[in-house]
Amino acid sequence: MSSKSPLHSIAWDKVINSPRWPWALWLGAFLIYVIVAVSVTGLQTYEPSGDEGEYFELAKNLAETGQFVGKGRQLFRTPIYPGLLAMLFIVTGPEVAVAKLFNCFIGAFIPLGLFYLGKLLFNRRIGAAAGIVSLIQPTILGPIVTLYSESLSSAAFVWVNVFIVYQAQKVASKPPGSVKDCWPAWLGLGAALGLLVLIKPQHVFFLPFLLMGGIWHFWQLKLRLVPIISLILLSFCLIMSPWWIRNARLSNGYFIPLTTSGDRTFIDANNPTIAHMIPHFEKIGDTGRKIWLGPGKHLHDLRDNELVDPDVLRQMNEVEQARYFRHQALAWILAQPRDWLILVIKKLGYGFSVWPIWQGSVTLFICSVFFLIILALSLPGWITIMKNPGLPRLLLLHLLTYLAVTILFFGSWRYRHPYEGSFILAAVLGVSELRKIWPVLGVNLAAIPSRSR
Repeated sequence: MSSKSPLHSIAWDKVINSPRWPWALWLGAFLIYVIVAVSVTGLQTYEPSGDEGEYFELAKNLAETGQFVGKGRQLFRTPIYPGLLAMLFIVTGPEVAVAKLFNCFIGAFIPLGLFYLGKLLFNRRIGAAAGIVSLIQPTILGPIVTLYSESLSSAAFVWVNVFIVYQAQKVASKPPGSVKDCWPAWLGLGAALGLLVLIKPQHVFFLPFLLMGGIWHFWQLKLRLVPIISLILLSFCLIMSPWWIRNARLSNGYFIPLTTSGDRTFIDANNPTIAHMIPHFEKIGDTGRKIWLGPGKHLHDLRDNELVDPDVLRQMNEVEQARYFRHQALAWILAQPRDWLILVIKKLGYGFSVWPIWQGSVTLFICSVFFLIILALSLPGWITIMKNPGLPRLLLLHLLTYLAVTILFFGSWRYRHPYEGSFILAAVLGVSELRKIWPVLGVNLAAIPSRSR
C-alpha cells in the first residue's frame, strides 16, 4: 500500500503511538459491548437452565448465604467468576444487568491485552490492528454479552500471556547470572497461572505446553531452570491449596484438583452415539422448520449416551459420578479406537468451523463465518512464526492447547474463544506479508530486536 493509503491519511502511527490509544481502545470495546448487550441479547435476559443460570445462581447464593452451591452441585464449578459477581450482588442485589455490565467491563480488556501482546511480540502496529479486529470479531464478542465466564477467563488468559512475554523479554535482556533477581516475578507468574485455572479449569491444558515452551526458550539462554520452575510451582500450589482442601473436605478426603465438570464434559464429548450419527436435518417442534444437526454434537442429555446407565448413576454421589464418567469414556476409547478417531475428526472439523444453525440463530452462523476468514488469513502468519525463532512462537503453544482441548472435549466456539486472539495476531501478521500493505503494518520478524527473540 502506498503512502497515500487511507490508513496513512489518518495519521495511523500518530494515533496508535498516542498515550491515549490504549484507553480509547478499551473504552471503544466497552461501549460496543454494552450497545450489543442492550440491543441484541438484552440486559435482563439469560438462559436459566444452562450455564448462565448456574453462574447466576452460584453468585446469588454466595451473596445471600455464603454457600457455593449451584443446582445441588458443590464440586462442579470453580469459584472466582461467581465470587466476583457475588461481591457486586452484595452491593446491588442479584441483578442480571449488573452481571452483564461486569462482563462487558472485563471483556473490554481482551482487545487491550491483545494490543499489548502484539506490541511485545511484533510491534505496535500489529498489536493495534489485532486489538481493533478483536474488538469487532463476533465470536469474541458473543460470550461477553452473556453471563458466561468466558469474558473473564479469556481476558485473564490474554493478560497472563502478556505477563509471560514481558517477563521473558526482561530476563533475556539480563546476564544469565542475574536471573535470581527476578524471583518475585516468577512467584507472581505461578500465582497468575493458579488464578487462571481457578477462573476456568480448561486453561490447565495450557500449562504443560507453556512449561515445554518455557524450558525450550530459557534453555537457549543457558539459565538454571530448577529455581525458576520451583518458584512458579510453589506459588501455583499456594494459590490452589485452599481449593484442594475445600474439595477434600466436601468429598470425604478425595483429591479433586479442579472440578467434576471436566468428567461430565469428557463423556459428553466422547459419545459413541455422536461417533455413529450421520449428519442429517431435523424439524424443530411444531414449526416444521428444518435444521442441520451436523455430527450430532448437541447430544448433552445423558439419556442419549449409550455409555451411561441412568439406574446406576442415580445411586452415586457427585464424586462417584465423575469417576464413573471418566472410566466409561476411557474404556470406550480404548476398546473402539477407530470409532474414537472418527469422532476426533468430526470434533476438529467442528472446532474450526462455525456456530451451528441448530443453535437457533442464522445470524450467529453468518457472523461466525468471520472466524473462517481469520483462520484463512492466519495460515501465512503461522508459517512465518514457525520459520523464525523467538517468543512469537508462544502463539503456537496456544494453537497446540486448543487442538488438545478439541480432541479431548468439544471443539465448540466457547472452547475456541480464549485462543481466538492468537489466531487474530497470526492473521494480522499473515496479512502483513502481502507487499501492498506491508508499509502499513511494517513487521519483519528477522528485524525484531534480539531481546524479544
